[in-house]
Amino acid sequence: MNIRLLSYIILLLMLMPAGLNAQRGQKEIRREVTLYNPFKPSLKKASKINFLPQISDTTVSAPEFRYTIDAKPFMPGYEIRSISAARLQPDPLPKLYKGFLNLGIGNYFSPIAEISVSSDRSRKSNVGLYLGHESSFGKLKINDAVKVYGGYMDNTGKLFVTKFLRRAAISADININHMRRYA
Repeated sequence: MNIRLLSYIILLLMLMPAGLNAQRGQKEIRREVTLYNPFKPSLKKASKINFLPQISDTTVSAPEFRYTIDAKPFMPGYEIRSISAARLQPDPLPKLYKGFLNLGIGNYFSPIAEISVSSDRSRKSNVGLYLGHESSFGKLKINDAVKVYGGYMDNTGKLFVTKFLRRAAISADININHMRRYA
């Protein structure tokens, strides 16, 4: 049975009004009272509260202080030394690598590969190449018996060149993006 249908039925049964009687019906109420002991009123023994009244004094007396300040100049034994001037040097350039290679594989045979190669640091020009590939060869289960190929393939390529002049830079790049989806 569907769980949602079962919960609706239980909710409906809880909200249905149901009347139940706990007592049997009587025709007439009995108005008789039977006493077994005669009524004897009694009082508890009282205890006296003993406390002495206190008077709150509202006058405030300020205490008297006598003090003197003997002010003397404080001369610390401090010796001034001259320091040499700071030498300003440019920050060292970070190490520049010519390239990197990144390879990996994931679930459902999902390979990834990246390669990047670029020229050394130069004041004249900068040349580089980047290639990337990411894909998946997984299969999607449509029914219990039917599996459909649901992979994808993304390829990226970039070639860039920059020429540095005195007051300008000329740059050019070629980009290739190939994205394939299987449906």
